Amino acid sequence: VVDGDLSVLPSPGEFLVVVPCSGSVQPDILTACHGFSRVALFASYVEGNFDLSLTDRFLSRNAGPTLMDVYAVLKRTRAVRLLKTTGALQTYLQAEDAASRIRNARIALVEKPEPWVISVPRDFSLYQKRLGVDILSIPHDELLGRYRGVTHRDAQKIYAYFKEGATEICEPTDPDIQNASRMAVAMLQLLADYHCDGMAVACFDLIKRAGINPCLGVSYINGETPYFAACEGDVDSAVTMLFLRALSCPAPWMANPSLQPDDSVNFAHCTAPICGNPFRLRNHHETGIGASPQVEYSVGLPLTLCRYGGQEHALTLQRGRSIPGRYEPNCRTQLRVQLENPTHYLNTVLGCHQVLTFDDNLPLITELASILGIPVI
Repeated sequence: VVDGDLSVLPSPGEFLVVVPCSGSVQPDILTACHGFSRVALFASYVEGNFDLSLTDRFLSRNAGPTLMDVYAVLKRTRAVRLLKTTGALQTYLQAEDAASRIRNARIALVEKPEPWVISVPRDFSLYQKRLGVDILSIPHDELLGRYRGVTHRDAQKIYAYFKEGATEICEPTDPDIQNASRMAVAMLQLLADYHCDGMAVACFDLIKRAGINPCLGVSYINGETPYFAACEGDVDSAVTMLFLRALSCPAPWMANPSLQPDDSVNFAHCTAPICGNPFRLRNHHETGIGASPQVEYSVGLPLTLCRYGGQEHALTLQRGRSIPGRYEPNCRTQLRVQLENPTHYLNTVLGCHQVLTFDDNLPLITELASILGIPVI
């Protein structure tokens, strides 16, 4: 709204970004904000946002006091963000776009959470009520039926990705790699056919029933496709991955923690995304069957660790960095992490599994949580 020009008033919607450029338009801005539950105010006059001659022009026309006056009034009745820089504005817009994707998302749950994943709620309607995310329950038999219909030729691309890309093949036989690659194709078919954004698959019962592990499928989906996949039927980890995918964060990895005497944590799982790193092919740690990647990640990687808790409707976030560490008798891929605040990690943990992404994405995820109304603890 410039100089009381009401012809630019927007139609009511989910959110509105207001850029005050002059004074005496406060009542008009309040009128423009009517019908919007969330409003962002951008301080256009702050030096560095635009050319100095333009920001000075905004200042000379009293954009500064207009912004603060409107902010003081709006925050009485609705969620309002005060954005001082173009970087903050870009973060906000990216998070708003991600939030709209999340509210229309669908996750396939293949069977149900494993019985030891006790942190995950069994009332899956909570995800729809709180986030707008549909959880679609699919039995193992459907995934296995698709797997049986996948030929080696159908899976050739994924088979070559793992067979030719590995620096070493330890326990797996060639049929192990073929079968794991066929399972990966079946997982991708299921996601596409049901128009799902990602999945959580109960893997141990699948291994017990069919003798095939989905570890290569989870690794490939998270590292090489726009979808995401969590194992052990951990829906909270899948929802966390949905957040990261919606924000275009780098490949997510769900992993188990192993606490260390120096306050670092060794994170490990058999499903790590490759993402161009060297890797060996191993069997599955707990069962000794099939094929899983043992990825060698670099030291010094910036990391963001997070987990959404469906029962608590809360999000835990931490920064970390990869450091050298002993390879433990644990799941195949291992990454020793020095957390920025180890005490905070222990005090706010929402479940065993953490989801790691390979960058410092904490400000972006925090913004998304604010828009979705999720407390960050």
